[in-house]
Parts: sequence; structure tokens; C-alpha cells
Amino acid sequence: MLITSCATNTPVERPNKVSNWLVHRDKAAELDTWQLKGRIVLQNGKKAWSASLRWQQRPKSYSLQIIAPLGQGTIELNGDNNFVQMRTAEDKIIQAVDVATLLQHSLGWQVPVSSLNHWIRGIPDPDGKTDNMLLDDKGRITDMSQTDWEISYKRYVKRGGFELPSNIQVQNEKLKLKLVIHSWEI
Repeated sequence: MLITSCATNTPVERPNKVSNWLVHRDKAAELDTWQLKGRIVLQNGKKAWSASLRWQQRPKSYSLQIIAPLGQGTIELNGDNNFVQMRTAEDKIIQAVDVATLLQHSLGWQVPVSSLNHWIRGIPDPDGKTDNMLLDDKGRITDMSQTDWEISYKRYVKRGGFELPSNIQVQNEKLKLKLVIHSWEI
């Protein structure tokens, strides 16, 4: 009887996906300065295009380099919330108020770059409606729908105390985008 009165049952903690998600979301939302290098593949119907990607994000500005293979040239995008400038592979300068409009008019791509800034960190765009969000045990998104886009996270890596995506697929009925991130710098 003495032995049983001293024994304690320690409850086994089960992962709480929702609380883990809230911690993950808040931490990733605060991440406003980072760099990444990787590959991007865009598929529009039967046409596909791939390139290397370098993205540098600062609190009030960003810089993207999209480097096409086999010497086909580099597209550079530099901007902030009010202005974006693109230098094409032919060294032309094109300017616009926002990057989505610029890419649509100059390249024919309808890429939600402002949302992608959030999705690339593994969180929904706070300005869009989120549906069908699925979480893993660590509270990270595996799949979600937002503003007519389906986003799937295939893999995460730990960098600088953050759990960040390293393989993301984003698609709607017109465009499929795949990002494979080789390195994050925080």
C-alpha cells in the first residue's frame, strides 16, 4: 500500500496542433528580414519554365532575382509597398505600383507575390480568406486554400530557430508554381 501511494501517473503530453500552430504563426509573422536561394518552376497549361531564385526581404523592401538557365538572362525585381521596378533579361526597365500588376503586364504571369511573401514563411496571408487548413503535429501547415489558390507544404527545415518551408506547391486552375528552397538566411 505504501508503494502504490508514492507512485504517480505522469500524463503523456499529446501534441496540441492548435497551440503549436499559434506559436509557429506568430513567430513566422515576426520574421521580416530574410534571404533565400532556390529553384522555381512555373507551369501554365503545357508550357513550363524553371529558374533559380534569390529573394531578399527587408522590413520595407524586397529584391528578387530570377535567373533563367543556359544564359537566357536574369530578371530583377526591386520594390516596396508602393513601387516596383523590373530589369528584364534584355536590360529594359519597367515600373509599376505593385509587383502582381507588373508581372501580369510584362510576362503574362498571374502570381500572387504579396501573398507569396507570407506563404513562403509557412503562414497564410492575413488579408486573404483561408480555408481547408491542415496542420502537422508540430503546428505547421501541410495544406490550405487561400484566395483561389491551393498551397501545399511538402517539407520544412529548421533555420535560426524557425521552422521554414523548403518545398512548396502553389496552384490554381491556370498556374502551378513549385518552389524548392535550398538555403534560408535569417
